[in-house]
Amino acid sequence: MKTFFARRHPQVVKSLNKLHHQISTNDMQEMNYQIVVKHQKVTAVAHNYLITVFHNTNTLK
Repeated sequence: MKTFFARRHPQVVKSLNKLHHQISTNDMQEMNYQIVVKHQKVTAVAHNYLITVFHNTNTLK
């Protein structure tokens, strides 16, 4: 992430930091599969992943 962006959007940085070490290799592979093979939108795949993570765990709170 560019320093310029990080300085202008501290809330985005804070939110992204909550995901640090949360996405497993298997999760990433599955999301890539959904995007590349199934031609799903990146935003939809990311949204669904985040909903699943926030719904199933309390680790990101």
